[in-house]
Formats: sequence, C-alpha cells, structure tokens
Amino acid sequence: ASQPSITALSAVVDGCEADRELSGKMLEEHHTTLRSLQEECTRANTAAADAGEAADRFGEDQRALTEFSDQKFLSMSQQLARLEKNEGNMDVHQKLTLEIEKLD
Repeated sequence: ASQPSITALSAVVDGCEADRELSGKMLEEHHTTLRSLQEECTRANTAAADAGEAADRFGEDQRALTEFSDQKFLSMSQQLARLEKNEGNMDVHQKLTLEIEKLD
C-alpha cells in the first residue's frame, strides 16, 4: 500500500492554511461591511426620527396658527357686529334728533 508522501501531505496542509487565511480575511471584510451598514442604518433611523419630530413641530405650529386665525376671525366678527349695532344706534339717534328739531 502506498502512503502519501510527506510533500503531498504538506501541500494539502499548506492549502488548508491558505484557505483558512482567505476565509478569515473574507469574514473580517463581511464584519466590516456589516458594521458600516449598521452605522448607515443608525444614521438613517436618526434622520427619520428627526424628520418625524420636525413634522410633529410643523403640525403643532399649523394647529396653533389655525387656532389663532379662528380666534382672530371670531374677534373681528364680534367687533363688526358691535360696529353694525352702533351704526344702527347712530341712525336711530340721528332720526330722533331730527324729530326733536322738528318739534322745536
């Protein structure tokens, strides 16, 4: 029975070592790529959260502006109603003044 030569076995061992080193380097590269992807995902998530907060603030500002506009409109409507009432009172006052002057 022929046995493999030391040279042949040594070549197989060297090949295995080379494969192991290559596998180790590839694994390290994959880990580096994964870390980069994780960092990018973290940045993207942070940006999305910031955008969400900005949208919330914008919504709050819009609500506050709408509320302010509604209050302003109500106030102006009330003032207009008072002015119209005063105008009516002035008309009555003028008519009464004319009637009084006619009596004199």
